[in-house]
Amino acid sequence: MSLKKWNEYKIVFAKRWTAIFVSCAVVMTQGSLLKLFSVNHLFTASKTGLLGAVLIIVGMIVAKEKADDHYVKAAMIGASATVADYAVHEPHFYAESIVTGLLSLVLAWCISKGLSKVCQFP
Repeated sequence: MSLKKWNEYKIVFAKRWTAIFVSCAVVMTQGSLLKLFSVNHLFTASKTGLLGAVLIIVGMIVAKEKADDHYVKAAMIGASATVADYAVHEPHFYAESIVTGLLSLVLAWCISKGLSKVCQFP
């Protein structure tokens, strides 16, 4: 594996971990934002982000050229976040994993496009 490809994987990993971590941490609070400061809560969100990012990197290696398509990337992000969230902890409410997957998809899209350009308020 070339150094350029390795650096690309590191950047993708960091972006996807961030999106999945934030979305999992927010969805798990169920409206009680004080839970964000719990070490156990943050550790669970970190594990979910780690597993989700690893699944995305594996998907990129397997899919190769197809992983450059925006729709394939979006599907990989949503699916891996959903699977990781379901695998790491028991859901607190019905469809929590799906909500986490959708939120991480939106956050990953905003991060990849640049928060200042895409997520502006009018």
